[in-house]
Amino acid sequence: MADLRILCVALLSNSAGADTFVTEGAPYKGAKTTEAGQYDYTTRQPGKTRYGLVCRLTVVERNTDPECAVGYDKRSVDAGRGAERQKVKVAAFARPKEIKARLRRAYELGLGDTPVVVYNIDLDDFEGDCDPGVMSPQLEAYATATYES
Repeated sequence: MADLRILCVALLSNSAGADTFVTEGAPYKGAKTTEAGQYDYTTRQPGKTRYGLVCRLTVVERNTDPECAVGYDKRSVDAGRGAERQKVKVAAFARPKEIKARLRRAYELGLGDTPVVVYNIDLDDFEGDCDPGVMSPQLEAYATATYES
């Protein structure tokens, strides 16, 4: 089982896409996961899905920090069950603003001359569903982060 705090820290590696899982109870940092979440088709990276499917999740702002957003699928919440017994589909991901914060921090901490970014276009919003008119917003964020103040 993973801990959401550890998962968000691990995401500093700047990998595209979203890590998906199921929590028992409310989706918050520190919640224990019970299983991997499945949002759509299986990708080559188990436990991940494309940003285009999670960008519109309900983000739990109090659990979101400058480098990692935590969101959940409201449709997976069963109003008839007690909150502590529900299985909720959750995703930890980076919107463009979190990606930019990660890259700025990597440079500020002197983590090498150039932070390494592992990017799989299949895991981005290549169809432009998140922000109409923006194809692959994660790639755009990686490409422009160091040029914005």
